[in-house]
Amino acid sequence: RIAEQFGHVMKVGYLPDTFGHVAQVPQILRGFDIDNVVFMRGLGDEGEKLGFEFIWKAPSGDKVTAIHLINGYCNANMIGAKIASYSAQIWEAPIGWKSVFLDLYYSEPEVDTKEAIERPKQMAERILPTTKSRILLLMNGCDHMPPQRGITEVIREANNSGKFELKHGTLEEYINEVKKFQDKMLEYEGELRGARFHPLLVSSISSRMYLKQMNYQAQAILEKYAEPLATIAKMYGFEYPAVLLLEAWKEILRNHAHDSIYGTGIDPLHKENETRFLKAIEIGTNVAYDSIRFLSNFLNLEEDKYAVTSLLVFNPHPHYLTEKVSTFLPIEKGSYKCIDEKGNETKAIAESEESYWITGNKLEFVAKDLPPMGFKLYRVYNSTSKVEKSSSEPFVIENEYFRVFADPKKGGALKVEDKETGKVLEGLNVFVDDGDVGDEYNYSPPKELDKVVTSEESEASIEVLRSEVKQSFLIKTVMKIPKCAEGQKRSNELVEIPIDVVVDLFKGKRRID
Repeated sequence: RIAEQFGHVMKVGYLPDTFGHVAQVPQILRGFDIDNVVFMRGLGDEGEKLGFEFIWKAPSGDKVTAIHLINGYCNANMIGAKIASYSAQIWEAPIGWKSVFLDLYYSEPEVDTKEAIERPKQMAERILPTTKSRILLLMNGCDHMPPQRGITEVIREANNSGKFELKHGTLEEYINEVKKFQDKMLEYEGELRGARFHPLLVSSISSRMYLKQMNYQAQAILEKYAEPLATIAKMYGFEYPAVLLLEAWKEILRNHAHDSIYGTGIDPLHKENETRFLKAIEIGTNVAYDSIRFLSNFLNLEEDKYAVTSLLVFNPHPHYLTEKVSTFLPIEKGSYKCIDEKGNETKAIAESEESYWITGNKLEFVAKDLPPMGFKLYRVYNSTSKVEKSSSEPFVIENEYFRVFADPKKGGALKVEDKETGKVLEGLNVFVDDGDVGDEYNYSPPKELDKVVTSEESEASIEVLRSEVKQSFLIKTVMKIPKCAEGQKRSNELVEIPIDVVVDLFKGKRRID
């Protein structure tokens, strides 16, 4: 949408440094009218048979022409330039901010044309026999590198040598040439999570986990609430906030650069990521609220003097749903009953929930058969049932589907019995802490001494809550783990890690929360 304003969109699925690829990548690219992908990481042993040009098929049947960057995306960076090392100047500003400036930002190194010719020649001899197109892709650039001013001279000298022909072009032009040989390419279906040719750096999945959580929250509020609610409200005259929603998505997409969402950069970079996610969450939240408030005005609800309050419950899924509802209301703690428009009654409970801006509590109940992409109105009335608390054995909670046992002598470890099948699972809700002396990209266990600590080594305090709505465990335990890494071993000094776990079993819900 933005690139079209400048005259042209290059339809290339350029994913050079993504740390592995899901099987649906061809389907996603086809959704953007892109029929190709250029990638570096992810090809496993199948690459020996497929070669570096093949057809990648998604489970949906969508296909793209795939180009594997076997020599990476920097294989012709500063080609022919005499660079013994990337020498740099380090600058510390008066306020303490440190920056690194590469010398070649200011002065391009001298080019050795013989070297410039020899490098692609060696790559061609090694790679071209495995290609169908007999075309070698040379990537003249790399991370943090400026454009190479003398590249046209290198190309001219190489072509004058008569050994091969170099063409200075775009990825789009290259793809169009390769696609002429599609009928000779083998087909592959599935994800690309192999590391036969390049490492995957998969441990970055857990680097800066808070970024992954914020990303999920930002996408969920837009996809599941703001956009569908605004669309439904538009049918009744609501002005669809297209500009606001586009801005929210742009903030999220700015954070999807691989060295941003992977959490492998420096702290100042990721503080910017947090700000962008917060902007998207703020926009999505406000749009969702404005939309559902607009919709609620069309219901013209009659007051019920006996009801404590009314609730409009929205189901963002494209199918009927029975799900727990949890919402903060200005009501007293205790038991309630929720009755929908058809007179169906369900039990509800209001428990303490801290809030700094309103006096109230958190109401929870299970809403049954919520219509897809639709609403259900509930009236909330007082009830006489009570909440029972217990901190003594046996530590058991259950509903129609599960019976769950908690062991205080093993840090609150759980045993779950499936009432329908009789199957028993033990050793659940156990936390494990072991050493990691790697970096943001790679997990690496200590070579000398790795002390492994589990929550089963600690005792836990357990409180049981029972009501007509749900049964719950409140589990508190403290793990003592090594404070830090010292070289290739974990320290002898220990620190305490408090862990609080809430286990909920809602009546009528085939799930343990």
